[in-house]
Amino acid sequence: MHHVKEDGLIPSEGSVASQLEYFQENFSQILTSPDKTFDWRSGGTEAKGFAKKVNGQVLVIMVAKEGNCQGKIITAMVPGGKNMAKWGLL
Repeated sequence: MHHVKEDGLIPSEGSVASQLEYFQENFSQILTSPDKTFDWRSGGTEAKGFAKKVNGQVLVIMVAKEGNCQGKIITAMVPGGKNMAKWGLL
């Protein structure tokens, strides 16, 4: 969650629980109605990427497809230009 906090998409103040609640309330629609999905490997784990433009920025949420974290969000970020190109988001 620190990536989206650094990118200013969730408040940096408050508890981790309140930040998680804010993330779930404001960004869960990315998983149900993404602009684009793609397969990727994140830190050695096969993942599905879900991308959507939010507040003028593309937000990507990666969900594990295997292992102990299968079905769980493993990272979320506003990708830079290099990743945007790799993932076909330009």
